[in-house]
Parts: sequence; structure tokens; C-alpha cells
Amino acid sequence: MPSRLRLCAASIAASAGSWLAVASAFAVSAVAFAQNPPIHFDPRVLESDYSRVPVAAETRVLVEGLASESFADREQATAKLLARRVPLAEMLGVLSAEGLTEEQRHRLVGVVSQQVERIPRGALGIRMDTGREVGSGVVVSGFVDGMPASHVLEIGDRIIEIEGAPTPTSSELIGAVQRRLPGEVVRLRLFRTENGVERERSVDLVLGSVEQLQQDDTDPFVRQNPVLAERARFIAELQQRFGAPSVLATVAALPEPASGEHPEVMRLRLYFDLLDSGVVTDREALRSVLGRRLVRMRQDAAEFRRDAAERQALRELADRCEAMLRERD
Repeated sequence: MPSRLRLCAASIAASAGSWLAVASAFAVSAVAFAQNPPIHFDPRVLESDYSRVPVAAETRVLVEGLASESFADREQATAKLLARRVPLAEMLGVLSAEGLTEEQRHRLVGVVSQQVERIPRGALGIRMDTGREVGSGVVVSGFVDGMPASHVLEIGDRIIEIEGAPTPTSSELIGAVQRRLPGEVVRLRLFRTENGVERERSVDLVLGSVEQLQQDDTDPFVRQNPVLAERARFIAELQQRFGAPSVLATVAALPEPASGEHPEVMRLRLYFDLLDSGVVTDREALRSVLGRRLVRMRQDAAEFRRDAAERQALRELADRCEAMLRERD
């Protein structure tokens, strides 16, 4: 074989190997999701009645653990509910039941909120030419390294449809893609210019994951993501419908914080002092209030509108407050 042909064959083999490696990686990802699937989410889910949805025995046991006298047990039950990925309908069935304590209700709302926030989102791995966006399709202007789109699409492709749904703008395309899971195979309809003529084509593509895009949370375009906005609205409605009612109680003015001391830490210490001195005698009510504050801190730390540094600071604060509560349990 002439050397030029050998080089060409080697190049083709290398490209095929690269594509097979990418496809294999996403196939493994798809198997992992099939074995431990994320919960199914529909933003209209709260419109239904879940009071008669059957609840698994293991879920009931964990929900009872949310009312344990031990703070460590309550935290463990919360973590197990998150890890178990209880179906959303089942969780809403639990929340629809009577007899839950305020802390149980607040922790359950927190679990559902985190479940919805953590649902994996698919991604094409393309850069879009928003300057050419006129409501007639999304033009591909580049690719993200390591994503499968670069092996299927070409720069200049104008994507007009995904799985039969029109994608006239980047917002519609982002929404349609990110409502699907990484590892799913989708069919795109597009126009591609070949020899100066734009021709319609259909291509199949394995979705990557949003996590691979390494997006900047401070980018306004990222924060206006339609799928994240859908989830935020759902969580707000969930908290309004099922969240424990607010409890207003003025106990004392907080002292001036010590140097470097966070107000939340000062608040915890004040509550402990009030309990020890006998000013506050309802230990159960106080425990519920403190537990709800901690869950709220965890939710704030996961809020996508905050930048990464602020979320990290909130996680560290929640860890510190949790450690203080454990010591008092």
C-alpha cells in the first residue's frame, strides 16, 4: 500500500477509534442511569392529587425517622431518602398525608427540591451563533471538547428540530435537550450547506451531560436557562403548597457578632442559652425551628442563581451549624 494511502487509512482508523471511545463512554453512562434512574419530572406534576398514591414500606420507615428524637437519625433518614431516589409521585403522596410534624414536612420538601435540582440534564456540546438567530433554527458555531456533537454535526449546521419538536431559537433548543437525560439518543433535523447549497438532513446523536460543559454560573445566559427556571418555579410552588407554616417568635435581640462570627452561629448559641436557662421550655418546637433553618441553608447552598463561592460558603456554614446541633443532640 502506498505511504499516502497508509496514512489516510491510519487517520480514518484513529478517528473511528476516537468516536467509538466517546460512544462507549456515553453508553456506559446510559447503563448507569438505567440501573439507578433519576426521578421523572414534569413541571405540571403539582396539578394532580397524590393523596391516594401508595407509599413503599421502606419510604414510610425513613419518613418516621425524620421525626426521631436523635438529630443524627433525622439527618441520616434525610440522606437515605435523597440517595434512594423515591419517585416524585410517592414523595408527593407522603406530603399529602396528615399527621406530619413541621420538621418532617420541611425536610421532605427539602428532599424533593434537591431531587428535582439534581436531575441530570442532557447536552449537545455545541456553541451557538446567537447573532444569526432569527427564529428559523439554531446555527452551530463551534463545539465543546469531549462531547459527541463534534463527530456528528458541522460548523454552520442550522438545527430546526429535535425529536419532532421545532427549535426556532437557542432557548427552545436548550430546553428540548436539557429536559432529556445524558446517554439518550435523539434525532436532529437540520440544514447543512454543501457545495453552496443548503440541504435538509436528519442525524442521530447521543446526548452528553451539562456537567461536562463547565459553564460559568455567573453568565446571565446560563442563569436564564429555561429548564432551571422551570425547576425553580416548581420548587417555589412545592414549598408554598406543602411547606410547614412560618413560625414567628421574638426571643431576644442578637448580640453584636464577634470578629469573624457568622450571625447564624450566634443565633444557634443564643437559642442554646435560652434553652439552658429555662427561658425556652418547648424543646420540640425549638428543635423543629432549628432543623428547618438548617434545611433552608442546605437549599440556599444548592441555589443555582448564586455564584460558586457563595454556595461553597453556605455549605461550610451549614456544616458548622450541623456540627453544633449534633453536639447538643
